[in-house]
Amino acid sequence: MVELADAPEEKQEQMVGALVRFSIADLPYNEKADTLTRAYLDGGVLSQKHWHDLAHIAYATLCKCRYLVSCDTTHMAREQTQTRVEKINKTLRYPTPQILTPLELLEKLQ
Repeated sequence: MVELADAPEEKQEQMVGALVRFSIADLPYNEKADTLTRAYLDGGVLSQKHWHDLAHIAYATLCKCRYLVSCDTTHMAREQTQTRVEKINKTLRYPTPQILTPLELLEKLQ
């Protein structure tokens, strides 16, 4: 929701409409997710500037998502990020979602 608030007004309207239409809810604060996000930060997955991206990965990890889809190929959907997340999750005994772009997911599912 923080990222949504930073989006241009037109995008905010589109996203809010989609949230309502598909009954998508904001996940509540989770102390484990906060701790895991901090572990990713401390482990150098991404910088403090990308805290919200790290939180997305943490929530996807804790929810045992198989995939995390992101259009952000600069930070999120790239091999280096995947490798760093896997290393930390393995140490903490968490499964790791595969971070993919939408097109990569579509290819994988075909």
